[in-house]
Amino acid sequence: MDKKDLTGMATKDDFGADPDIFYKKDKGIIDSCYSLRGGYIRDYTFNSADFGSEIDVVMSRKFWKNYGLTMKLANFKADSSSQPDVTKAWLMVTAAF
Repeated sequence: MDKKDLTGMATKDDFGADPDIFYKKDKGIIDSCYSLRGGYIRDYTFNSADFGSEIDVVMSRKFWKNYGLTMKLANFKADSSSQPDVTKAWLMVTAAF
């Protein structure tokens, strides 16, 4: 690895704020981290258009006083042959008493 360190110290850009705000030495504290050293991904731009496009439709209807029907439809079209096109549908009946 040419004696290169693959980890680095967290920066303000990694956290979106000063990392010291989130640092707590004890593990398990909500909304905090116990280490500021890690393998951060930098200089990467994610473009969701490279993966395809998706259309989602949701329709809901209430029946009588306590019942409902919901239908969901998702259609994904891949931009490459490495991912399949996928269409899924869900039907849900609800009852509230």
